[in-house]
Amino acid sequence: MSELPSIFILCLTLLHESADQGEWGMRRVASVIYCSAESIESADLAAECLKKGRYKCWTGGSPSVAHMRKWNSYPGSPDARAYEIALKISREMVSQTFKPVISARYYCRKDRVPWLWQQVFIRVEVYLDHVFFDEKA
Repeated sequence: MSELPSIFILCLTLLHESADQGEWGMRRVASVIYCSAESIESADLAAECLKKGRYKCWTGGSPSVAHMRKWNSYPGSPDARAYEIALKISREMVSQTFKPVISARYYCRKDRVPWLWQQVFIRVEVYLDHVFFDEKA
């Protein structure tokens, strides 16, 4: 696993994957992480984020704590607000007080839905420009 603490891995994942989706979009992506992880222990949630090919932001290298500073550089800016939200959700996940808002294990942008996903997964919800899917029962 990465040398970054779990809370930073979760926060960076939420920022890079859904900062433009607002709090409810970030909560949906956090729900995917939560529903996909093997357990709700913070180390397992972070490990879920770091699975090879799972989240685009971790492909080809890993963001660092310096990336987190970028998000919080200008208090009051949209980036700083997104950072605050992502950190709040990450703290909930690490403290095991997070409650998923949807039951989904996969998501992608509406304009990039893989053809195969439409055949093998159930579409759970569309939120802004993300589509959320789960496995068929």
